[in-house]
Amino acid sequence: MAIVVPVIMFVFALLSILRSNHLTDVGKVIWIVVCLCFPVVGPIVWLIAGRNTALRRERVSSPLPQ
Repeated sequence: MAIVVPVIMFVFALLSILRSNHLTDVGKVIWIVVCLCFPVVGPIVWLIAGRNTALRRERVSSPLPQ
């Protein structure tokens, strides 16, 4: 169980990074390297900071329906 949760978090973060539209290719590579170097902390930081920033940017940049 101690290995399963970090692996699931890593895979979820990796898929989220790869699907992110607000990051450049270099930004995606940087986040993936961070997640690989820090396999527990990296995905947590992405899910808290990186992903939330991406969602906020998408909401701000999307046009409002009229």
